Amino acid sequence: MSIRCFLAMSVLLAGVTTFALPVRVVPDPERDLACVIASRIDLGGLDLWGERILTVGQPNACDRRDRAVIRFDLRPFLEAGKVTEARLKLDYAPLGFSDTRRLELSRFTTELGELNLYCGFLYVTEAPREWLVDGAAGAGTLELDMTGEVNAALEKGCGSIAFRIRDCRADAEGNPGSVVRVVRLPVNGIRLEVAAEEK
Repeated sequence: MSIRCFLAMSVLLAGVTTFALPVRVVPDPERDLACVIASRIDLGGLDLWGERILTVGQPNACDRRDRAVIRFDLRPFLEAGKVTEARLKLDYAPLGFSDTRRLELSRFTTELGELNLYCGFLYVTEAPREWLVDGAAGAGTLELDMTGEVNAALEKGCGSIAFRIRDCRADAEGNPGSVVRVVRLPVNGIRLEVAAEEK
């Protein structure tokens, strides 16, 4: 047995803190996901293009300016010790544009109750992360380190963390050409991978 293996086993047997493998946290489609526009909210997203998705931008010829709201359950980690890593991963597919769209992903500063219209526009969020989507490059996966944000939520005693995503250009310009320009987020491609210390 190598010295490294022997030391690792000794640490485990001594009951010292160990590190768990990442846990994949996925939202409840009926409670934790929504497309929000000024006049309505679609819990669980929309059935479009043959799949269940969240939409950001203009999914049809109307001036919708869709925003996506995503929430993750953090209750399993409240007593598990400090989170050592949390990575947000979002599969996405652009449709209707070949240039670059600037999206913003921001975290809500308070814990959300039931998702509603106010989540899309009025609730306070932190300074957003910029997300550039190249329409010509096609589908991809966004991956962001959210370790600090998750630990900040847990330190407040929050049992969940939620994010809002918006298309800055759609918000500013509307849809003057009455065309589809949207970023699609398949519901089954939304996840938060969390690794935490075990006591």
